This record gives sequence, structure tokens and C-alpha cells, in this order.
Amino acid sequence: MGALLLDGGIETADRQCCLTLRTMDGGESDIPICKVIECYGPTSTRVYMMADYFRGKRLACSKGHSTQQAEMNAAKQAL
Repeated sequence: MGALLLDGGIETADRQCCLTLRTMDGGESDIPICKVIECYGPTSTRVYMMADYFRGKRLACSKGHSTQQAEMNAAKQAL
């Protein structure tokens, strides 16, 4: 996965991870899902609230001034 990340970026690594972990019956992969659950404030100072879910259960929730920052913060908390 590290080589994919360095070679093709996060999108390539994420896509390959999802394809690799997909169940045999074609169902959804068994990986955490990150969702925007709230965003507020003016466009220039908007705050995003993201939550990480695994198998339908919320693992962590965090905020940031971009979706990427909020997602990274939530991922750190989930670990």
C-alpha cells in the first residue's frame, strides 16, 4: 500500500484498498467510512464535522477548517 500511495497518490491507494477488501459476494468492503455530519460558518472560515464509522458504529468525530483536516483528525481519534 505504501508503494501505491507514493506512486499514485491517496486516490489510487484508496481505490486499490477498496477493491482488495471487497467481499467475495460483491458487497461493500469492510473498511472504515468517513462522512461529513455537519458544516457551519461562512465560506471563508467554514468548519466541517466529520465522523468515522466502521460496521455501522461511530468510532470518532472531529472538526477542521477543511474536510481533509477534519477527516485526518477523526482518523487519529479512531486509532
